[in-house]
Amino acid sequence: MPDGGAGGGARTPRGEAGAGLDRPGEEVNAIMRSAAIALLVALCALGTALPAAYAGHSSAHQGLREAKERACWDIYASLRNVDFLDRAIARGATWPDIRARARATGKLLAAQRHRLRRAGTASDLLRPASPGDWFDPRYRRRLSGSLKRTSRGLNCSQYIPGDVNLLARIGDDPRTVRGKSLRTLPLLADYGTSLLLLTAAFLAAMALAIRDSLERRRHVRYIVRLPATIIRDGRSAHVMLRDVARGGARIAFDPRHSLARGDRLVLAFADMHVEGHVVWAADGLAGIAFARRVRLPASLRRGARKLR
Repeated sequence: MPDGGAGGGARTPRGEAGAGLDRPGEEVNAIMRSAAIALLVALCALGTALPAAYAGHSSAHQGLREAKERACWDIYASLRNVDFLDRAIARGATWPDIRARARATGKLLAAQRHRLRRAGTASDLLRPASPGDWFDPRYRRRLSGSLKRTSRGLNCSQYIPGDVNLLARIGDDPRTVRGKSLRTLPLLADYGTSLLLLTAAFLAAMALAIRDSLERRRHVRYIVRLPATIIRDGRSAHVMLRDVARGGARIAFDPRHSLARGDRLVLAFADMHVEGHVVWAADGLAGIAFARRVRLPASLRRGARKLR
């Protein structure tokens, strides 16, 4: 014998029996409660994770980053000095004229080698053997190429944005040249992106759980024994309601009143009039699919047994 008239009603095609569905107030309340809980949990997770994300990188990692950043600034300052020396020597400068800049560049190169060793980065930076090296154009070209290769190896563009010729000066502190917030911007952007993705995944999982919960509630049937009336083609007939759900019902009818699949009718029970159609009928039983989901009266739900 066919069973599950209410279930059959709930499983009818959306376009046929689910068009224009009304969302019951109880279902809306459940959605709002679940959404509020999900939002609260997400806010708690963000409140806990954000401070850890902003301060969670280790001191060793921060020291390594600062060593690379300082080395980049020294490299750019050295490139600027080499360019200055090229132009000065081309104008006929002598050693006393370039002594201060050459010695400052030598100190910068020594500091760079020290910082690169701290950063664990290999470098081929040249060390001037004598003051005469600065007057050798081949040495200056090799030194400039070495500085540029080291800059690319450190990926200095991520530490120092902007025009190198305007930013790189001896002794410049990156904290004064560009905002302090830019020092940790790439790191915080990585943490922020990860947190956004985790939050989105969490909210998506909560939405799926809420949807599944509501879907299960739509299929809950209530076992009842209530008199009802079906109205079809202007004629009415008394039937017995066996079970009912939000999307449909199962009725017992007098076999003398023939019902066929696809027949459209109005089912009246418990002060409700619901339009629907027959999805199956056999042996005095029929499954009715409602044209819209209905909110069942609380008195009916309290006095009935649930069947999932």
